Amino acid sequence: MLSVTTDRFRKAFDRLPSTIKDKARSVYLLWQSNPYHPSLNFKQVYSEKQIYLVRIGFSYRSLGIKQDDTFDLVFGLAHMKTIITLLIIYKVVCKKYKTTSTEN
Repeated sequence: MLSVTTDRFRKAFDRLPSTIKDKARSVYLLWQSNPYHPSLNFKQVYSEKQIYLVRIGFSYRSLGIKQDDTFDLVFGLAHMKTIITLLIIYKVVCKKYKTTSTEN
């Protein structure tokens, strides 16, 4: 499974505590070898678009957009306490993805 990161993702990742960064790295390695491993809870969260959510430990999640065989990791990890923010980000991603896909 291929993936790329955005500037927003990298900036958010840099702000995380080191323990969460380490967990995210190990989850990423597992995701590369087996994206549908049950512990990842990797699932499509928007039925009309290829937008996915992956679990990073108990409290963190990340959003990605699938384009062909590549996942664009567009937003950094969000703590479950900020789920409202994640939902707002999700709407922005959907809007941006819709705009991008209509331009092609």
